[in-house]
Amino acid sequence: VPPIPGGGPGNFPPPPPLPGGLVPGDASAGDIAGLSPGDIAGFNPDQFGLLPPEAMAGFTPGQVAELSPDVIAGFNPDQFAEVPPEAVGGLSPDQFGLLPPDVMAGFTPDQFAQVPPKAIGGFNFEQFEALAPEAFGGFQPGHIKQMPKDFFAEFDPQSFQALAPEAMAGFKPKSFGALPPDVMGGLQADQLSELSKRVIKSFDLDQFEALPADAFAGFQPDQLKRLPKDLIASISPEEFSELSADALSGLKPKVAQNLDPSVFEELDAEQMGGFKPRTFKKLDGVQIEGIPANAFEGLTPDQGKKMNQVVASNFDPAQIRSIQPECLASLPDPVFRLLEGDLSASQLNGLEAL
Repeated sequence: VPPIPGGGPGNFPPPPPLPGGLVPGDASAGDIAGLSPGDIAGFNPDQFGLLPPEAMAGFTPGQVAELSPDVIAGFNPDQFAEVPPEAVGGLSPDQFGLLPPDVMAGFTPDQFAQVPPKAIGGFNFEQFEALAPEAFGGFQPGHIKQMPKDFFAEFDPQSFQALAPEAMAGFKPKSFGALPPDVMGGLQADQLSELSKRVIKSFDLDQFEALPADAFAGFQPDQLKRLPKDLIASISPEEFSELSADALSGLKPKVAQNLDPSVFEELDAEQMGGFKPRTFKKLDGVQIEGIPANAFEGLTPDQGKKMNQVVASNFDPAQIRSIQPECLASLPDPVFRLLEGDLSASQLNGLEAL
């Protein structure tokens, strides 16, 4: 039997040409871009499999949306690597669920960022496990919200660390609570700062104690305000030292009383200025005693105005001598008289200069 001209392996006839007589193996990105959605819908797997990877650069979202299930399932990694990120936005949930695992392994963050959130509903576990850690850098809040709930327990630390801070806003209390404990040890400050107040409020002790100390630098005032008081009480000195002055402004007066006195030994002047006046007034003598003298340089006039004799009576001479003249000038007269005997000459001179 004479060979069939253009036949492939096994001497099968070649697949039919693309519209306009274009040979699939010779197609360019420009050729693909010029095809109508109807032309794209007519692709068969054999034709598609012969398209060179560089031709994929011509795909648009509307064209991708027209690819048949058989064609989607036949994508190879080299081809998919060339699909423009914006074109990935054309995938439907059904199409997304058909992408082979080896294609998922090649997803770039830019491509994944364009996957429609509703398409995540088509995710299967084999695909999820095939994703490279760096692909998680493309996750958006909508992806996290739409992810099947069983997947959260399968996050590994490397993939979790790759999540962009803005993606964290997609977590709900239940989905965040389903994360394995080992991922919490890699939570970064900028990731923590984007968690919703509802998620922060739902933290349990195991999760909280697994957080690295440097993650505490990400706490925002409204988040710290929502932390359960038993978790506030468990904050270590190292963790407390990472909290910003802005975050400390979120501490409620009664909750601040739950802080272990040892954490105040790490307080600095900037943090000192972050306490709300009402909160600072509620600190007890043991907590005040632990505050380094130089932290008192951060006391603000607003804090001074609300100072009372009860809290001021716990200040030692070194702490008193660190208070700036602007703060001293704002003190109620009975409080000033209480501290006056321990003021330094430079403080008194500073008061006169105001």
